[in-house]
Amino acid sequence: MTASVASHPEGDRTITAPQAVLSTPARLLIAAWGIFLGLLPLPLASNRPLFWCINAVVAGCFVAAVALLRPAPTRFDGLIRTGLALSALLATALLGWMLVQALMPLALGSPLADPIWAAAAEALGEPLTARITAAPWQTLLAALRFATAAAVFWVTLRLATHPGGAAALLRWLMWASAAYALYGLVLDLMGSSTILWFEKWAYRDSLTATFVNRNAAAAYFGIGLLAALAEAISAVRRRSATSLAYLLLLLVPLTILANAIVLTGSRSGAAATALAAGVGLLLLVSVRRAPVLIVPLLAVMLVGLALATLHVSGAHLMARIESDGGSGQSRLWLYRTVAEMIAARPLTGIGAGTFQFVFPAWREPGQEMFLIWAQAHNIYLELAVELGLPAAAAMLLLVMLLMLMCARALRRSESDWHVALFALTSWLLLAVQGLVDFALQYQAITLTAAAALAMGIVSAAKPASEPARPRQSR
Repeated sequence: MTASVASHPEGDRTITAPQAVLSTPARLLIAAWGIFLGLLPLPLASNRPLFWCINAVVAGCFVAAVALLRPAPTRFDGLIRTGLALSALLATALLGWMLVQALMPLALGSPLADPIWAAAAEALGEPLTARITAAPWQTLLAALRFATAAAVFWVTLRLATHPGGAAALLRWLMWASAAYALYGLVLDLMGSSTILWFEKWAYRDSLTATFVNRNAAAAYFGIGLLAALAEAISAVRRRSATSLAYLLLLLVPLTILANAIVLTGSRSGAAATALAAGVGLLLLVSVRRAPVLIVPLLAVMLVGLALATLHVSGAHLMARIESDGGSGQSRLWLYRTVAEMIAARPLTGIGAGTFQFVFPAWREPGQEMFLIWAQAHNIYLELAVELGLPAAAAMLLLVMLLMLMCARALRRSESDWHVALFALTSWLLLAVQGLVDFALQYQAITLTAAAALAMGIVSAAKPASEPARPRQSR
């Protein structure tokens, strides 16, 4: 049986190699996991406490099932094994810190306690046990969401190590996102202003599919477009009649997703997706040494798709680009206030998941009181204000460590390196958009992004019987 692989850095070539057979339990679990990941955006992007709890239970059941599954005969190199161990330590420490924020009892007046506890005790006229967080249940829910993301990462890591697992999950994500985008396009063409069977209460002039927020919808569709782009890269490098037919088929999800992104009217989503796609093509040249014709071919395809999409569907997006709508001044007020909140409690934070409850007390006279700021509109600032600077730095270090492992997979993988490219570009999209928005706070996107990282890292795995590749001298 032949397997198409990349003999980096010289280029792509086809070699003959034995492939392990995927067991029936593994095949069923991969399919079920793909369905679970694909269904995440359906219930309002899983952005409600009820769905957080349901997803936690489902992910826990998969953890138990995968633990009983016979591991795939694969191995990682020493650096990735070390990186995974460090990542597990960081994730455990972060989860522990959230639990400390929510559960550690403190005396009223303690410098670690949120001041709201002393004010509440005085108002009620009775003693209270203070906590670091102002809202313990919200912090416990945030800890549950973080634990669910860790579980999704672990399950994906285990399932994707089975033969063809990572590539199969990539295709699941691509077609699922295209299906949601198609649903949104149909609603837009019908002039419907509904989400599922609910009447829209926000962004009535924008395509959001099953999402409430247009920026989150654009981010999810952008991830799907990057998955389709990764699949297109894989098809191009195989250079066969079958892969050419598949490349033509991929124009369908690419077109659907591109139009959906533009019709959301999300400036940050469209810009971040375009940047991530461009960086992906640069990585093909700089890291994978792609054949000369591949990158121009893909670039022309993407630019042509973008221009055609803007011509057909871009009126709403272009109108939003031309008009600021006063949001710039409001954001400056918001960011300045968040910086003051961080300065007030730089080490402990206000408690994970509590921003929307604490922020109103920090409003200044003259700020727009009719605006409800449920998020800081900058994931980095919100991490710092909720977790404290040390824990926020640990969270960013965790993500950077996982992305570095994906980069190593992109550099060293011999078969599924396009999956690692997808993981890196997806997180670049979210990291850039996170400077001004909060798509990562939607659980459908959080869990999809966690799965993407695991899939990318797995692409560096090798069969356990295969000898380590010698280092190439330069």
